[in-house]
Amino acid sequence: MKRNTGFVRLSVSSITVVALLGACTPGEKSGSGGQGGGQKASKAGQAALSPEAYREALTAAGEPVGSAMGEVARARSVKNVARRLGEAHKAAGQALDRLRGVTPPQEFKAEHDGLVDELQRYHTEIASVREAADGREVCAPSSALGRLGGTEAAAGLRKAAAALGAKAGRELPLRVPAAAKEKNRRLAHGQALRRPGNRGLGELTVDNGNAKDAVVTLTRGKKTAFTFYVHKKRKFKLTGIPDGNYRLFFTSGGDWDPKYRGFTRDCSFEKFDEPFPFKTTATAYDTWSITLHAVSDGKAETSEAEPDDFPS
Repeated sequence: MKRNTGFVRLSVSSITVVALLGACTPGEKSGSGGQGGGQKASKAGQAALSPEAYREALTAAGEPVGSAMGEVARARSVKNVARRLGEAHKAAGQALDRLRGVTPPQEFKAEHDGLVDELQRYHTEIASVREAADGREVCAPSSALGRLGGTEAAAGLRKAAAALGAKAGRELPLRVPAAAKEKNRRLAHGQALRRPGNRGLGELTVDNGNAKDAVVTLTRGKKTAFTFYVHKKRKFKLTGIPDGNYRLFFTSGGDWDPKYRGFTRDCSFEKFDEPFPFKTTATAYDTWSITLHAVSDGKAETSEAEPDDFPS
């Protein structure tokens, strides 16, 4: 369904900070004009958090982002990939709002500001990858997370988190995906992914003149009967088709992920509008020849198929 993705767990430190709080008596004011020493404040007078409170704030900000990225890794269709990237984008935005509203201990300020800056860039990149999923440039968790993990923003976020964690060992659960090189996996030409145990005499020749590999699926009723792989610019003849009326679907793309059972990049989903009947008599049996690419004298029409409705 999905390939394992490396994640980087980010660390933030926990340092004990001793702050002197000014003691005020009635009529006195603490601060530069009083006798007591005040805790340094910023963000329009907001006092810096204690190390323990800061650690809790980091965890509260990071956990929803890590959880959302985990859901992306478990997506089962291209639509789910896009939808869950949208949820991860929302979670990262909420984390930004939380972290911007935090005044860290002074010892953490430079690293905290660096983390916020890199998280902002990462937030933008999540939106970019989501657009790529909406446009079906990326079609699976592996390609979506690989693209996101390979961005400069992801590398910057890992570096910023390492700097913040260098002072001790508290984990910030953002789950930034690891960088991954694009793959170009494919099955053998004509390889069957599914076929029934019973056999008939019907034959189907598929001409894939497109520039991308394809997986062709024949359904009978509500059940998938045949699924097989056809290389780009090649033909394949399926034999042994039992009698019946079949619907034909095909998906095209690059890099076939066998666990996800789909193409991970540049995917499309189509179906032939009319069924293909196969009938055997005492003297004859049906054979069909189709093209997956458009031809000027073609008689069969195809339509886009919804990815979530595509037969498995």
